[in-house]
Amino acid sequence: MVSVVPSSRPRLHRWLFIALGTMSLGVGVVGIFVPGLPTTVFLLIAGWFYARSHPPLERWLRTHPRLGPLMRLAGDGRSMPRRTKIAALISLWIAVSVSALMVSRYDSATAFHFALFSAALVGSFVILFWVRTLPESPPEETRSGDA
Repeated sequence: MVSVVPSSRPRLHRWLFIALGTMSLGVGVVGIFVPGLPTTVFLLIAGWFYARSHPPLERWLRTHPRLGPLMRLAGDGRSMPRRTKIAALISLWIAVSVSALMVSRYDSATAFHFALFSAALVGSFVILFWVRTLPESPPEETRSGDA
């Protein structure tokens, strides 16, 4: 069997990276359905682990019809379409608001609120100013010969 990983990497190390990549992939997939849990970050982490342990898994992840586009947008130059940025900001602040309301009845809520809103502000700053906005794609032109 031909090794796809440099021979200097111990076998246990490879399996550990594959396991960590698979766990990151699982959390990323869960993040698709759970508001406030990031998806792309965990997919990028999984890709990093897979690239260093089993490149065919990394290739599979990058070419996956649903997960691949998320990785390519984030990994190829930190960029997002405007609509995706708006959706990310809206879902971030909805999740933060719901979380703040859920703990507001507890005595220690002030410290939690401060930490929660600080993290949300940092996340908003990153989305708005660190992640580049992709230009809008031009509308497809209809050709006169198409019916």
